[in-house]
Amino acid sequence: MCNGIGFHEAVPEFQQIARQRGRGKGTIDFMFLCLVLIMLLSVHPAAAGDNIFPMEITQGSAIGVGVGIYPDYIGSDDYTVGAVPLIRIPFAGQRYISLIANELRVNILNDDHWRLGPSLVYRIGRKNVEDDVVKRVHDVDGSLDAGAFIGYEWYEKSQPLMRVGVSAFFQADVTDAYGGWTSGAQLYGSYPVMRPLTLMAGVGTTYGSGSYMDAYFGVTPQDSINSGLPTYEAKEGFRDARCWITAMFHFSQQWHAGMGFMYSGLFDEAGDSPIVSERGSKTQWLLGPLALYTW
Repeated sequence: MCNGIGFHEAVPEFQQIARQRGRGKGTIDFMFLCLVLIMLLSVHPAAAGDNIFPMEITQGSAIGVGVGIYPDYIGSDDYTVGAVPLIRIPFAGQRYISLIANELRVNILNDDHWRLGPSLVYRIGRKNVEDDVVKRVHDVDGSLDAGAFIGYEWYEKSQPLMRVGVSAFFQADVTDAYGGWTSGAQLYGSYPVMRPLTLMAGVGTTYGSGSYMDAYFGVTPQDSINSGLPTYEAKEGFRDARCWITAMFHFSQQWHAGMGFMYSGLFDEAGDSPIVSERGSKTQWLLGPLALYTW
């Protein structure tokens, strides 16, 4: 994922108010959990692949939901609406489990700055798309990709909202849906522009193996007969470069809401695919609000 921020320490002046509301905390927690579940069940789950939501939580416990407008498939110019979960559960010091959109991570290091551990991402694949031509191209089955991530963050404990971080990941298909792998890296930062508002931004890229790229962007001879698109073999290479920004408003120590925007540009191996160049767009974007409850 793209960015980190310690929301639990964002607005200390609200601590007294939070303690005064302690009696009703259980009811509020239950209502918010119900809201999250209703939103996730009533809105189509976000598809695509890695790094689909510009958000990560790096401190404390959190649960939330993000709703976004995103491409129907990677390279599409048709857009749909989906919802994703935002969850972080700390354990044993600095270790934690996080579920951001479709990616699960477990940090196994008890360190203030280094992050390292296994990761899983579920790719929904490409099926039942809106485009009448692309739907005649071969389907891409959903896959479970397993791998690892590593990261480092620079920040002062006295100012947890001011931070800069770098991270990288590697994930490979373990369900033989496309038989390949992806890797990527990102640079991000966050800065509290005023007491209730924090801005976060970052840049990143993803590199795909030949099997991954050809599964998602290739057009086989049979696909060409079925769809009329020219044949195309996508080779190993960089899939995209992306940048993003998120504005997060802190209503209290527990309650936070924001808006995120991510722009992604597909590189040649992906962007030159007829699926993209003739039926979609190299320009991809995601926009949506999010809500978080932290404790």
